[in-house]
Amino acid sequence: MSKTRVNLFTPNLLPAKQRLTLMSVVILSGLILLLGALANAVLWYQNQSAKQHYAQLRAQIHTAEVQRDQLQQQLQQHQPTAALQAEVTKQQQELQLKTLLLSELAQREQLKSVGFTEKLQELATVSDGKIWLTRLRFDEQHLRFEGYSDTPAEVPAWIGRLSQTASFKGKSFASMTMARDQQHPLAFILTSEAEEVAAQ
Repeated sequence: MSKTRVNLFTPNLLPAKQRLTLMSVVILSGLILLLGALANAVLWYQNQSAKQHYAQLRAQIHTAEVQRDQLQQQLQQHQPTAALQAEVTKQQQELQLKTLLLSELAQREQLKSVGFTEKLQELATVSDGKIWLTRLRFDEQHLRFEGYSDTPAEVPAWIGRLSQTASFKGKSFASMTMARDQQHPLAFILTSEAEEVAAQ
């Protein structure tokens, strides 16, 4: 009596290879933290430069105010002359322009120092390991995210989570492109302006 051996093993029974590993998650988290540290360093440098410019303008304004007060005292003590009146008018105009410039710099400094770190932290909180970003750019008007995903369905889900955050609530994307090849996962680009993707 003979036995017949049947091999029922097929390659389909092998477990699927996982593209996302613990090491890749750790590396991704490290890259996000590194990006945050670099952004904070750049922001700190810009704030320091703005503060120095702010202090210089404050000193110039103080000097201009002192000169204006001296000229006004001279006018009160003596009969005004055309040259002296013209100098007072000129000093007042320069003081007004410098005051406006000082106010504009103060507003820009406040805009630069608010929100960048919070946005990076919110991006980290909505990440579930199925979406990883390779490039990002955002300001008050424009958004652009580039990265990879395992499946196309993960991108809309990630956008949904992102829209629930305080910084990105109410933001919308005008264009989304996806591409896949045999050596890489699904690549995607999200941008708030459709023509921006077309131009690149």
